[in-house]
Amino acid sequence: MDLKKSRDTFWIIDGLFKLLAVGCFAWVIYLAVQLFGYQNPVITDANRIVVIGLLSEGGLTASQQDVTNTLMAMPQLLVWGIAFWLGSRIFYDLSENRTPFSKTIQKRIDWIAKSVLGLAIFYPVIYSLIATVVAGEINLYLTFDLSLIMGLVLSSIAAIFRYAISLQELADDTV
Repeated sequence: MDLKKSRDTFWIIDGLFKLLAVGCFAWVIYLAVQLFGYQNPVITDANRIVVIGLLSEGGLTASQQDVTNTLMAMPQLLVWGIAFWLGSRIFYDLSENRTPFSKTIQKRIDWIAKSVLGLAIFYPVIYSLIATVVAGEINLYLTFDLSLIMGLVLSSIAAIFRYAISLQELADDTV
């Protein structure tokens, strides 16, 4: 497969993903300083499609939501930073003219898929626990966001790559 024509594009995407990864890690450090160094952390959680609060008498106050959202943003940004870094490694390998159907690339895609799925599944549980601790009363939140869909799609792509690798190995053995 000739990937030389796309080499520059892969190189640019590699650089963008590295910048995004570094930005995520820097944002985590900034949030940690804001949370642990100052009294009023401020961040909003805008990527949730629906949030349902159950077992909550009065809900969270604005300052409690700020603290909870800041605490939840840090692991979320870490997962996205790792995903962007692994994505940059995939595009770096492609820019170096390595085959896309290698076990290394398949494992990176699989790792990204599992981490995004884990984030989507455990986010509501952890958010509920933190909200309960911050508010001092039981809070249960159910959320649905696009991370779940993205994780499932990436998991499917990793399975397709796994199958393609086995076909490639079979073709190599035949030749």
